[in-house]
Amino acid sequence: MPVRLIFVRSLKEKDPESFLLESLRYESPVSVQKQGATIIYPHNKSGQIPVLCFHKIGEDELYELSLPRVHHLMAFLIKYKYYPLSDLNFATGDFSSVPSGMRPIVLGADDAGATQLLWNEETLEAYSRGEEPDSWELDPNCLAAIYTRYFKKTGDHYNLTFYISFDAVPFRQRGGLSNPGFPYEGMPVVRDKIRYALREFHLGHHSLTHTFREKMTIDAFLREIGESNRILSDYMGTPVSLPTLAFPYGSGQFNPQEELDLISAIERGDFPEIAYDLNGRFSVPPWMDSFRSWDISRFSVENQSFQILLNRLSSGNSYMNRRTILIHSTGKAVHLEDYNLELGGDDTVYVYIP
Repeated sequence: MPVRLIFVRSLKEKDPESFLLESLRYESPVSVQKQGATIIYPHNKSGQIPVLCFHKIGEDELYELSLPRVHHLMAFLIKYKYYPLSDLNFATGDFSSVPSGMRPIVLGADDAGATQLLWNEETLEAYSRGEEPDSWELDPNCLAAIYTRYFKKTGDHYNLTFYISFDAVPFRQRGGLSNPGFPYEGMPVVRDKIRYALREFHLGHHSLTHTFREKMTIDAFLREIGESNRILSDYMGTPVSLPTLAFPYGSGQFNPQEELDLISAIERGDFPEIAYDLNGRFSVPPWMDSFRSWDISRFSVENQSFQILLNRLSSGNSYMNRRTILIHSTGKAVHLEDYNLELGGDDTVYVYIP
């Protein structure tokens, strides 16, 4: 359905934003200012948000999804009007970028493993010669490259998060160079992938050693997060503190005292406020009372449960976003592309001309 553009001249109200907020009758509406436009969307309480976790492209039943199925899933998400939202924007409740009539979804990949973000052979050959590649080119069959063929950027980034750990060479390529061993510091191939991921996609923590959280004290786990930030900062040449985390093995269980310690660490800024588990469920909206930003449900994308996932995605139980956009203008010569609104779905844009 094309975007509806409505010009309004006759409003007597001095504040058209307030007029729209009242007339739309959205549930708990939120008003956000972006790029000179006002975006209004509701906090609906019905529907679930799929948060999907990839691991590897492959044929194994567990933790892998075959290459044809990766393409099938991407096309399936488009068919059913899913719109990728960053893990950070989702957890903080910022749905302003999701077009009206579309379903928010969150996509991520754990482990910084093989098949996720791979350079092509020409790029790797430059590293093996001790040279800096003229450009970074992706292997067309890695997850990052496939994603970009189906979805556009939202703003400056593709909304796919790679959760990085250092229990093996991140993203599993060395470019013909020697393996420095744990924690794999000082590797040019890894350095450039981290910079590329932060520039084009999103990065989140997956701990340092990929150890079950329950086998570590809270203090030990916090040290792993701090050490991961240090390594990332060294690779980037500037301080880095990633805002999100996926628990190793998707296991973020805490006893009552550990919960209190974790919340204190979040308040001190020693732990990401946003963390994801892997419990096979879709998430509730982030404004629900049952939502905990440091224990968000995810569903593993893998061959053994692929049809189950498709059935759930097409069931009609997913959250659907609504939004209305208001622009102030002096006339009808409005260039919507100037507002970077990512218009789509059945968006309605009101243009208020005083």
